[in-house]
Amino acid sequence: MGGLSSPAVSVVVPVFNGQAWIERSLRSALAQTSRSLEVIVTDDGCTDNTPAILATLASQERRVRLLRTSGRLGPAAARNLALDASRGTWIAFLDADDRFHPERLERLLAAAHDENAVLLADNQCVLTEDGRPDGLLWPWITQRRWVDALSWVEHNAWYGAARFGYGYAKVMVRRELLESPRLRMRPELQLMEDYHFVLALLRRGHELLLLPEPMYDYTLRAGSMTHATAETVLGAVLSVGEEVMHEVEPGPLQAALKRQQASVEWRAVRFQVLGRLKARDLPGAMRLLAHEPAALPYVLQSLGQALARRMHPRRG
Repeated sequence: MGGLSSPAVSVVVPVFNGQAWIERSLRSALAQTSRSLEVIVTDDGCTDNTPAILATLASQERRVRLLRTSGRLGPAAARNLALDASRGTWIAFLDADDRFHPERLERLLAAAHDENAVLLADNQCVLTEDGRPDGLLWPWITQRRWVDALSWVEHNAWYGAARFGYGYAKVMVRRELLESPRLRMRPELQLMEDYHFVLALLRRGHELLLLPEPMYDYTLRAGSMTHATAETVLGAVLSVGEEVMHEVEPGPLQAALKRQQASVEWRAVRFQVLGRLKARDLPGAMRLLAHEPAALPYVLQSLGQALARRMHPRRG
């Protein structure tokens, strides 16, 4: 195995109150057939049993390195701490409730070598919270493809017909791309931080190699944002989106960014409308929709999902 002073891959894992999943997630990284790796876990102010689980695992496995934030900072800031501490030639991202297939890193490294890629990702298997298979993230991807900045934005699910956009990708990236000039995730983002991180790399002229093989298990969890939290979170997304949009020269990419920015605004209106409906303020909800009618499909989608949960409550 390669020495830990310079592992081939640094696996970055942020976690907040992940006692139900974190051990499974980390063991999936440690079980990789590509053994030259380090797993850097950032405890983002956990208040449950996660720290004890992490301490036990780190005492058993020297490839696990533990970091801790000063209070809860969010996934972007937690990842940035791990990026600063990483030593690998490559950086791979893993969420605390997801997992790698055993050969994932080995096969990504082989593809990077074969295609001379510096940024790549694979398809994903979607799992429900109780572990049931729920299809593939991108079932239409059947062969390797290169994704540039324009394609990355256009295949964002927030205004597209696809169930999941490219923003869900869990990339592996050459660390040198992050250092000259220095690039980190936007710490103010609690949502779409991965998306903007990859977009920044693509805007530098790199392309993403996307593999059709699903080697990452993505756990689809029910959203937990309150209406007040959503307005704050989406406000930050809108602010960063506005900044990026004005940095891009007029043309197809800027037009795609404008469409995406509009879709985030529609999502923000959706949460405002749902908040009014929850408060039994139907006139207020109607006024919001009259001002932003494009938000109506998002509102109907949320109401349909809520109705489905009431008609078919989760067992157990």
